[in-house]
Amino acid sequence: ISYFTYSSFFPLVIIPSAWIGNRLLLDKVVKAVAIVVVVQSLIGFVQFGYGLIKVGSLIGIVGDHVEGTIHLPLLPSASAATSMYSVNMALCVCILAAAFYQGARHLRIPIVLGFFTFIMTDRVHVIATFLGALVVAYLLTWPGLARGMRKLTLVTLVILFGSFSWFISRDRISDSESKMEKTYAGKNEKFELYKTVLFTLPDYYPWYFITGLGPGQFCSRASAIAAGFLGYLPPPFKFSMSEPFSSHGIWLWHQHYATYWRGSIERPSSSWASIFSEFGSISFFVLLIATGVIVLRIIVRSHFISQRNTAFCLVTGIGFLFGLGLSDFYWETCQMMFLGVMLLKLYYASLLHPQVEAPDKEEKRRKEPITSPVPI
Repeated sequence: ISYFTYSSFFPLVIIPSAWIGNRLLLDKVVKAVAIVVVVQSLIGFVQFGYGLIKVGSLIGIVGDHVEGTIHLPLLPSASAATSMYSVNMALCVCILAAAFYQGARHLRIPIVLGFFTFIMTDRVHVIATFLGALVVAYLLTWPGLARGMRKLTLVTLVILFGSFSWFISRDRISDSESKMEKTYAGKNEKFELYKTVLFTLPDYYPWYFITGLGPGQFCSRASAIAAGFLGYLPPPFKFSMSEPFSSHGIWLWHQHYATYWRGSIERPSSSWASIFSEFGSISFFVLLIATGVIVLRIIVRSHFISQRNTAFCLVTGIGFLFGLGLSDFYWETCQMMFLGVMLLKLYYASLLHPQVEAPDKEEKRRKEPITSPVPI
C-alpha cells in the first residue's frame, strides 16, 4: 500500500529534468492551470455563498462547503475534499505567480481568484503553513535583489493574508487554542504520536533510529488503511495490522475516535513521523538535505530580479509541501500532492534547462542542412 500512497513523488525521481525543461510546454501548462483555477474558483465562490446563506454568518463551518469539482454538490461532503481543494489551489497560485513575475501579466485575475478561494476554505493549518512558507521563501530569496517597494508589497500581502485568514477562521482559531491546551495537558493524540516516535519505540526496537520499522508498519497512511481506520481495501487485499501498530499505535486511534471530532490537528497522523518511524532517521535527514539542495539550486540559478521573483514562488511552493507533512498524511495523499509536485517539477526543470526546445522543433532542425541560418 505504501507504494501507492507515496506514488505522487515517483515522477520527481523517474522523470529527468532535461526531458521536460521546455519553455513552450511550460507556457501551455500555465494556460491550462489558469483556466482550471478560474473555473474552480468560480465554483468555490458559489459554494462559499451557499454556505454563508446556510450558516448565516462567517463564524461557522462555511469553509467546509468550498470543495470545487472534487465534491460538486453544494452540501459539504464531511471528508478531506476541502483540504484537497485548499492545497491544490495554493500550489496552482504559486505556479501562476511564478509565470506572472516572468511577464504573464494576464494572469492577475486567476491569481486573485485562486488566492481568495484558498482563504475561503477556512483550513487554518493549511493557511498557517502557507504563511510560514512565504516568510521562509522571502528570507531565502529576496534580500539584496528586490526593490524596497516590492519588499513592502510582500510584507503587506502577508499581513493582509494573515488578517483576512483570521477574520474568516476566527472561530476555528479559538477552537485550536482549546486544543493546544489539551496538547499541553497530554490529551492530544498527535502530540502523543510524536512522543511515541521519538522516545517509546527506540526502547523496543534497537535498530529503529537507523533503519526504521519498514514501510506501512507504524504511523503512515498505509498502516492506518491496512488496519481498517481509513478507507477500505478492495479485493483481494485483506485488513491486517503490524506488530508495532498493534502494540504502540492502535490505542491512539481508538482514543482519537472516542474523544475528538476527526480533525487533522489532533489526529495521530503526520508524514514527518511516518518517514522517521518507518524509514529511519537517516532517510528523514536525507530527505531534508535533498530538499535543501533543490532550494539552493533554484536560488543559485536565479541571477536576475525576474528570476529571483520566480525562485521566490517556487521556494514558497516547496516549503509549503514540506511543511504540510507536519500536520497530517498530506505527503501520502495523491489527490493533494500529485498536481503540485508535477507543476513544481516542471517549473524547476524549466529554470535549470531554459534552452531546451520542443521535441518537434528539434526534430525539424535536425533535418535541416548545416548551412541553415538557425543556430544549432
